[in-house]
Amino acid sequence: MSDPARRLRAAWTAARAVVLSTVLSTVLSIALSAASTASAAAEAAEDIRDIRGPKYLFPPWLLPAVIAGAVLFVLGAYGIWRWLRRRRQPRPSPPRP
Repeated sequence: MSDPARRLRAAWTAARAVVLSTVLSTVLSIALSAASTASAAAEAAEDIRDIRGPKYLFPPWLLPAVIAGAVLFVLGAYGIWRWLRRRRQPRPSPPRP
């Protein structure tokens, strides 16, 4: 092999080694960061619970309003029942001539 061809081959080999080492180091750093991220995510998953929806709280006026509505309904129903069942006074007959 001639001297310029040998130098060219050596240059390509060196360039290929640099590119391979750069690619391998990048892949290795990505893999390590992914592994550390996965372990951190697993650790965080055990430590922190997921967000839940809001809890519904009854307003403080709801129970008295329901009780008052029920009382008014019962009183109204009783009043209607009494009104329908009342005894009607017979009309006085007109005097006979």
